[in-house]
Amino acid sequence: KHNPALGKGAFYLSGALAFLDAPGEWIYDTPLKTLYLRPPKNDDPNRHTITARKRPLGLDLSGRSWILVDGIDLHGASADLEGSVHCTISRMTARYISHTRGGKTLSMLGEKSGIHITGRCNVIRDSEIAWSAGRGVSLGGSDNAIINCLIRHIDYIGAYCAPVSISGMRHLIRDNTISDAGRDCIKLGGAELLIQYNDISRPGRICHDVGVI
Repeated sequence: KHNPALGKGAFYLSGALAFLDAPGEWIYDTPLKTLYLRPPKNDDPNRHTITARKRPLGLDLSGRSWILVDGIDLHGASADLEGSVHCTISRMTARYISHTRGGKTLSMLGEKSGIHITGRCNVIRDSEIAWSAGRGVSLGGSDNAIINCLIRHIDYIGAYCAPVSISGMRHLIRDNTISDAGRDCIKLGGAELLIQYNDISRPGRICHDVGVI
């Protein structure tokens, strides 16, 4: 639990139009379908383009098998390989994959976040995965792999998520660069895992009772 006070702690307000008083702050009024945004001082808002996430998934391979996806870009959306078998994603750039306001979050988000993989014998390789409020890659099932990926700026809400969150059996995590996590960089579960030749740094950007792994 977090009790912010004067000079201690950080917090944010949402849905309070009266407090929209600093550059970069915004409120979306759902009934009116109206976005209120405070631009930088002396800036012309007509010079900018505002984008918003349309859907949580940009790539859904759940329940599929023997599919190769090569060179895809995902922005403001994630990928799901729930129950997939022998699928490979290579040379993907995935940014701002998951976002949440958190609500009454104390430890877990209570929702699926990040690139989600279960099933068996699936691979993500040679890819960049960046900017997620929750997980970067959630790895379950068996015999899946993350190889030669750049995974960074993950778990910026500070829950028990990680750039790589592992459960299941016999997964391979090799030759990755993993950095800048709100808590741990790799969250371990399962058994018979092989984690080798990774460059891991800068955990605990929000929480301090952590380990790199």
